[in-house]
Amino acid sequence: MSQAYLAKAYLPLFKKRGTGHLIFIGSEAALKGSRKGAIYCASKFALRGLAQALRDECSKSNVRVTLVNPGMVNTAFYDELDFEPGQDPENYLLPEDVARSIDYILSTRAVLSVDEINLSPLKNVVRSRKIIKDNQ
Repeated sequence: MSQAYLAKAYLPLFKKRGTGHLIFIGSEAALKGSRKGAIYCASKFALRGLAQALRDECSKSNVRVTLVNPGMVNTAFYDELDFEPGQDPENYLLPEDVARSIDYILSTRAVLSVDEINLSPLKNVVRSRKIIKDNQ
């Protein structure tokens, strides 16, 4: 898990400085397992556990750790998968939505800990690409 390597590299520097902020991008898959997503969900559950443990470990050092768990974001992530978000704008997040949440996290006072943010589309509609291909 690359996030563990990043934390290992940066945390000693942040702790020495007495300030710093690790922001991890997870997934709503960290919140609930899903069919056909066992390995992906497991990796996101692991990231969530890492963030929680680091947050506890770093709190006395004035180092903040935040996890952002977006739902389906309308990106090329789904190009090679057999599903995608529904077509209507309320069925997906935009990359800008995730960026705004990170901007919010970074704009908070250094004494405030934003532990975790879960972002979800208003309507969680998933389209199967198999059905789409069969109908073409």
